[in-house]
Amino acid sequence: MWSQEWWRRELFKPQWATVDDVLTSRSARDAVRDANNLIAQARTWQRHNVGDTPGFGGDHERALRSIKARVLYMPGETDLYFPVGDGKYESQFINGVVFMPIPSLWGHSAGGGGNPADNEFIDAQVKNFLAAR
Repeated sequence: MWSQEWWRRELFKPQWATVDDVLTSRSARDAVRDANNLIAQARTWQRHNVGDTPGFGGDHERALRSIKARVLYMPGETDLYFPVGDGKYESQFINGVVFMPIPSLWGHSAGGGGNPADNEFIDAQVKNFLAAR
C-alpha cells in the first residue's frame, strides 16, 4: 500500500504512533468490507485489459490509441500495485496525454487525500490541465 520509504521515514506519524497501530487500523478497516467486493476488485486488477474492449481483439496498444479525450494521467511514483513504469508505457499510446506522476512516498495511497502535499500537487496539475483547453 505505502512505499518502503514511507515506512522508513515513519510518515504514518502522527496519525498512528506505531507500525502495529497502522496494521491494526488497516485490519479493522478491511474487516468490515464485503469480501465479495474485495474479490471483485482483485479480479478486475488481474484481468483488466483495455484491448479486450469489443473491436480491438486484445490489442491494448490499438485500444489506447483510439482514445480521443484529453487525458491527465497521474500515477503515483511509488505505487507498488501499479508501477509508474506501466503508466509511462501505456501513456505513449494515448494521443495528447499529459503524463504527470505524483511525486509522493505514499505509494498506492498517493492522491487518496491523506497527504496534503499530494493534494496540492494534484490540484495544481488539474488546474493547469483544465486551463490548457
